Amino acid sequence: MKINSYLISCILILISSSCSFPGLFSAYKKVNKENPSLLKRATDKTRICNTQYSDSCKVLVLNAEDLKTCLNASDRAILYLWSPHCSSPYCYGLDRVQAYCTEKGLKLYVVADYYDTETMTAYYELNFPIIGIDMKKYKNKLTPIYTKKFLADLSIFRAKDNSDRLFYLEKGTYIRSFRDLKNVE
Repeated sequence: MKINSYLISCILILISSSCSFPGLFSAYKKVNKENPSLLKRATDKTRICNTQYSDSCKVLVLNAEDLKTCLNASDRAILYLWSPHCSSPYCYGLDRVQAYCTEKGLKLYVVADYYDTETMTAYYELNFPIIGIDMKKYKNKLTPIYTKKFLADLSIFRAKDNSDRLFYLEKGTYIRSFRDLKNVE
């Protein structure tokens, strides 16, 4: 009985202090409060795919249905699931991924799996704005849950042990995923 109450106490402490773990929760409200002009909602759905990355439009808040329009219009595209503070050898700088995709003739869509003011206000050499997952659509603040739903809406299903962050699509159809950027052709 003592073990169970100890375990429950530990879980409650972890949950209550989870704000200190970047990436566990979306942080949408925090980022929107700190920098309300950073996050743009698509008002004209017909023009989403023509939106260019700029100082005035760095993060575009979309759901998977909005993004599908662009993916369907792209012959070959890479969706990169970006975690702003990821330090894994398979997490890449945005400029590097954009340069690689441009060299290979691939359209790049960067999807941030959570919101972060510091990294999202930085300037990157991207063609399309960073995509912030629309929290209203997925009705959940836990990053693993809404990210899984977002990817599922794009017909991208990952096994539990799959940590690939690069997804190759042709005309909006998911073909395969990659962990290592150099394997993307």
